[in-house]
Amino acid sequence: MKFKLLSISLLAFSTCAFAQNRMGLDLGVGIPSFANSKGNDANLSTYNTNATFTGQVYYQRKIAKHIYFGAKAAFEQYSFDYTKTQADGLGGSYGTVVSHTSSYLHVGPMVDVGVGRKREYLHGFLYATAGFLMSGAQTTRDYHETFSQPAAAFDNTHATDYKINGVIFRIGFGLKQQLPLSKLWYANFTEGFSFMPFGAVSQPDATGGTDIHPGNFTFQFGVMHKFKDSRKLSNN
Repeated sequence: MKFKLLSISLLAFSTCAFAQNRMGLDLGVGIPSFANSKGNDANLSTYNTNATFTGQVYYQRKIAKHIYFGAKAAFEQYSFDYTKTQADGLGGSYGTVVSHTSSYLHVGPMVDVGVGRKREYLHGFLYATAGFLMSGAQTTRDYHETFSQPAAAFDNTHATDYKINGVIFRIGFGLKQQLPLSKLWYANFTEGFSFMPFGAVSQPDATGGTDIHPGNFTFQFGVMHKFKDSRKLSNN
């Protein structure tokens, strides 16, 4: 019995001591993505988007062959203009125009799966993060264009920064290509996409009643470093 316990203890220590760790840094661009609604000129929602800076740092630990588990912290920005028009039934239209920029710090767990028998040059990953607002600016223009009763028209533009939500949630996935620079250092090329399963970047009363929850394409370049546990290194 004692021999079995000793064998199990040594196996557990060996697994921990030889565990492979990975740390990385990626920088690149993010592009918000929307599905424009289908409609006519009088009832239509459209979006204009801008590319923004994005970056992430992550730590992963090998938990099984080709499988890594860890966490990431990412900086993401969103920049877009949203326009919504709706016919008023009298020959005119109601409209809302939203100009939005924001930046969030995202943190959460991630899973990475390597492809390859010996060297894993291709990886697929999945993550879920909570994003915390760092900065934001938003203006909302509400107007009513009418031709039958010109005196009833209005056009108001006001700041709605305080309507930007302080916390958002995203689920993302993608591919990473790794090119060896040395035995322990690798160059990364990463393509990812994330979406918001619920919630929105702004409260709907500032966006014409619409929940705006952009997808986000990211294209990044970075470096990754492999290393063993300190106990393994201390035994060398």
